[in-house]
Amino acid sequence: MYAVELSQIVYKFLEKLDDNIRIRIENRLRNLAKHPAPSDAKFICRDK
Repeated sequence: MYAVELSQIVYKFLEKLDDNIRIRIENRLRNLAKHPAPSDAKFICRDK
């Protein structure tokens, strides 16, 4: 599992956004911390 840490600049930017957009971005970042490769990700080349 990965950890996502945001800088103070990012927090200031998120505070200026609309609440709905801010919540969507924060949820997406939390989800990426749990699952680093999104379910809809396309892999170009994989080792067999």
